[in-house]
Amino acid sequence: MTMHFLHEFPEPPQPKRQGQPWTDDEYATLIELCRRDVGIEKVCEALGRKPGAVLNRAKRMLPMDERGVPAERVLSQLRKHLLHDADYDWEAHLAALPPPRPVINHVHPPAQYAGIEGLEDAQLLTIMTCLVHAKPDTAASRLADQCGNHIRSRQLTDDLMDLLTTQASDFVESLRYRYEPWQRPYHW
Repeated sequence: MTMHFLHEFPEPPQPKRQGQPWTDDEYATLIELCRRDVGIEKVCEALGRKPGAVLNRAKRMLPMDERGVPAERVLSQLRKHLLHDADYDWEAHLAALPPPRPVINHVHPPAQYAGIEGLEDAQLLTIMTCLVHAKPDTAASRLADQCGNHIRSRQLTDDLMDLLTTQASDFVESLRYRYEPWQRPYHW
């Protein structure tokens, strides 16, 4: 049963010149048929090549800045050049290589961290000073441990001590002025 099915629909014949290098005669045929405005099917039949191969070759015969033309316009664009200039140098265009693609060195943006890692040093120190004064419970002590680890890894322990000392000194000064108003500095 399968054999009968295969005989009903044989494979389409492969183009005669598929995979073969292009010859001068083929280029001459392509140019002549293109000048006469022959359709792609007839050009492919005359050359024994597939439409993609013919259009690709014709596109390479165009100037570099016109190679982006849509596939359905390639032959008409080449025809325009061939009719406009009897000495159109299609060989020079065929030999021309596109410029190399630009080298793009991707500079990755700096990493953006979230959570404790994303805090700036001043923010981390401020949070830690609040945790020092907070009532010790499991959540606060866990957070204080995590912040303390980051403070040590960023080498901010001296900054934390200075900040806590300044805060304590300011607090004591405020108490003194609150309860001993005569100690307050005189301002004009």
